[in-house]
Amino acid sequence: TAIERYEDYLYVLDKDKNVLVVYQTTAFARLVHDGVRLYMDGFYSEAKPYFEEVINYNGSFIGSYYAIGDAYFKERNYSNALTAYKYAENPYGYSQAFWELRNLVLQQYLGTSLVFLAGLWLLQVVVKRLDRRYKWFDPIRTWFKNLQRYKLVDDFVFMFRFIKQPADSFYYIKKNLRGSLGFSALLYALVVVIRVLSLYWTGFIFSKYPSPAYIRVENEVIIAILLIILWNAANYLISTISDGEGRIRDVVIGSAYSLFPYALFVLPIALISNVLSMNEIFIYSFSLNIIWAWMAMMLFIMVKEIHNYSFGETVRNVLLTLFTMALFVLTGYIFFVLFNQLFDFISAVLQEVRLRG
Repeated sequence: TAIERYEDYLYVLDKDKNVLVVYQTTAFARLVHDGVRLYMDGFYSEAKPYFEEVINYNGSFIGSYYAIGDAYFKERNYSNALTAYKYAENPYGYSQAFWELRNLVLQQYLGTSLVFLAGLWLLQVVVKRLDRRYKWFDPIRTWFKNLQRYKLVDDFVFMFRFIKQPADSFYYIKKNLRGSLGFSALLYALVVVIRVLSLYWTGFIFSKYPSPAYIRVENEVIIAILLIILWNAANYLISTISDGEGRIRDVVIGSAYSLFPYALFVLPIALISNVLSMNEIFIYSFSLNIIWAWMAMMLFIMVKEIHNYSFGETVRNVLLTLFTMALFVLTGYIFFVLFNQLFDFISAVLQEVRLRG
């Protein structure tokens, strides 16, 4: 057996079959080879037509988009480079092109934007002073204050009290003075919706999905709902056996309000990520870490205040709650496997009976 290449032909001598097999390079392979050869030699612009033709043969050939993106980048055509890098699922190239494009936009519009912002600030100062003198916005303030007579509106306003006075706010929940199960359900639903929207609205550079088509919405919704249910159930169960004073109502409402940092700030961060490059990844990561740490602190304070625990008792309760959640997940997985095997066994028996009948 021997293999030899001559120009665009590949000759294979098959000793076992006693035949000579001739393979010829396809037009697609020839385009790829020619394009790669020019690309590796640094002739990006010259290689671009070859890779564009390759895409006509196979639109899923990601390497072509990568090379086309580099060609557009060298040509300083950053808009088209962004599109090509996005198809290539290349966040690093996308970030470089976006950085250059953003610099061009800033150079062109930065002065106008600063003047516009300064004008808005000056207008705000003037309107504020005139409002103090003539009370222009008093009817609006009165109308908004009257809205707080409605329970859901009052519960919404109460959420912002947690920013400055979280401990006292949880005390109000415990004493049935503020908060409701209805608004808590809305807040949980809002968190789930924001979770899904944040996946779609996060910038390409920072998204864990190269394309929105990869997002499994049903999985994200189920995971978010399960985490909410597991936390509330586990925390209440642990608290009932460790002298906790909180009721299930208090735990559910308190946990919902503890998620307000996520509900308020995750979507703005997702939107801001669209104007950041890889060089500002610290801003994006640090902002999300602050939100997660803030939520963890709020849940910790909730457990302490709702159940009237000391610091040490709160730490113990939180750790046991997390351990119980893990046990619930493990138990659920075991039951899933067992019932799946039982279903397969019953299906096999029924199929056997049907075949024999």
